[in-house]
Amino acid sequence: MARPKPLHIAASLRVIAEHKHVPGISLQAAREIIQGAAAAPTLSREEQSMVDDLERTTAVPLAELAELTKRWLPRG
Repeated sequence: MARPKPLHIAASLRVIAEHKHVPGISLQAAREIIQGAAAAPTLSREEQSMVDDLERTTAVPLAELAELTKRWLPRG
């Protein structure tokens, strides 16, 4: 499997900020949203739209993107 370029972080932040109607979003908040969506048994129409945009924009499936978010912030 090809390793995604770090551009998925910036793209994810942009997509989530657009869907949440906020001018910007923190890495922590975006990570929580992505991981929450990946763990949810069902998604609302709005959440599914955001996931579809995330997957289309980043070219990374949601489950894989949720795993990648674990490396977005340093531990501590």
